[in-house]
Amino acid sequence: MPRRKISTYILMMFLIPLSLTFAPHHSLAHTYKPPGGYVQSADVAIAIAEVILESIYGEKQIKSEKPLTATLTKEGIWVVKGTLKKNHKGGVAEIWISKEDGTIVNVTHGL
Repeated sequence: MPRRKISTYILMMFLIPLSLTFAPHHSLAHTYKPPGGYVQSADVAIAIAEVILESIYGEKQIKSEKPLTATLTKEGIWVVKGTLKKNHKGGVAEIWISKEDGTIVNVTHGL
């Protein structure tokens, strides 16, 4: 390798990590988190669930399972479920959403 390429390579090996060290970082300390968590109500949980479930199972399927209901567990997880119509066989969509941070914990659809 020519001497100039080696010098450039060595210089880059030191400059890139050095620049990353002094680059401004976005701090999570400035992130606002509501005291009651991001998903504070059943309405918010259902709205999130609807978007996620429609993207997985399709809008037509999830509309056929409305109304969606949400129940908050003692562990702080919203369990949102579809409704099975009378005289229909099968199951419904179910999604678990963390009240604290909105994490999707589980998604399933009964058979």
